[in-house]
Amino acid sequence: NTTAGAIDDTSAGAGGSLITATNLALSAVGGIDVNLAVALVAAASTTSQNIRIDDTSTTDVSTFGGVTGISTTDGTVTLVSAGTITLTSAIIGGTSGAVSLTSSGGQINDAANDATANIPTGGAVSLTAASGIGANNGTVDLDVVTVTLATSGTGGVALNLLDGNSSGVANTEITATSSGDITVEA
Repeated sequence: NTTAGAIDDTSAGAGGSLITATNLALSAVGGIDVNLAVALVAAASTTSQNIRIDDTSTTDVSTFGGVTGISTTDGTVTLVSAGTITLTSAIIGGTSGAVSLTSSGGQINDAANDATANIPTGGAVSLTAASGIGANNGTVDLDVVTVTLATSGTGGVALNLLDGNSSGVANTEITATSSGDITVEA
């Protein structure tokens, strides 16, 4: 779906009309705020608008329909998934946009064991998972200014802080609340 304005599901945040598909690409000049049941999603706001995606299933952030990953030039990106989030393509918050990922019933994982940024942004990142961050396929690779939160109930947390501009990466809170190891590479 491509539009000159915003794409929304009639309800800000979680809820609203459910969009069901196997693969879905969204592209808008304005913001994007949708409630989905998809296997693979790609979304882009070509301006400094916010993107919020609530997915009722597992979520593979990938490339589809000419859109790669989830990106905005300088807005916030919020992805909430009921299952595991797999970062096959990057989630880009732009020059200072914040990125927030929540997997309420699964993990947050890199699709490949490499040192390519899964989340590059000039802003902060917050990661919350029920059962592991970077638990499969190696660490979740971040090129960000600040990690405000990286927490997992079980399964641990494995992050690679890339620091592409050599300015350092601030860390506020990295926790494994019930069990699991914490690994932070730089």
